[in-house]
Amino acid sequence: KKINPSFGGTIALIDHNGDLVATNELAPTEFINLNSIPFIQKARRTRRGQIQGVDPIQKKESLITYVVIDSLEWLVISSQPLTVVLAPLYALKPTLFGLGLACFSAIFILGLIWLSAIHRYSDALIRDRRLKEQSLLELEQAELFAFAASHDLQEPLAKIVAFGDLLKTQAADQLNDKFNV
Repeated sequence: KKINPSFGGTIALIDHNGDLVATNELAPTEFINLNSIPFIQKARRTRRGQIQGVDPIQKKESLITYVVIDSLEWLVISSQPLTVVLAPLYALKPTLFGLGLACFSAIFILGLIWLSAIHRYSDALIRDRRLKEQSLLELEQAELFAFAASHDLQEPLAKIVAFGDLLKTQAADQLNDKFNV
């Protein structure tokens, strides 16, 4: 007997002895026993499920769904080649590549912006450090000048005070009241 699904995969009915009873791929003239296939043994143990493996009928890598009909112990297998299952992903491949490239580009540009900001910040820190060093140097020079100027002015001031004292003691009687302090 031949089954006609419209999805491009395989549907198979396997009896309790492991013989292929019906499929959409071929109409068997004799029963083909599939019990030696490890997948069939696993399907009988687990009773229902889905695996990725080689379709026992088409011999292609497929996504296989199976269930055991409890009352008959018959196994129903539905499989679809991975190329058909993954076709939507293959169709998205250029789009996903484009999105990946766009994300990489955005990350790269953000990285450049970040590096530029760090460079500007470090330049500002260096400029500030140089200004601070220059200000400290100028302050130090101003302090040295103030010290030297005050030291240099102390000597003439001391001489003026000494001359004033000498003038006051020796010529006090010659000075009028206006100049007498």
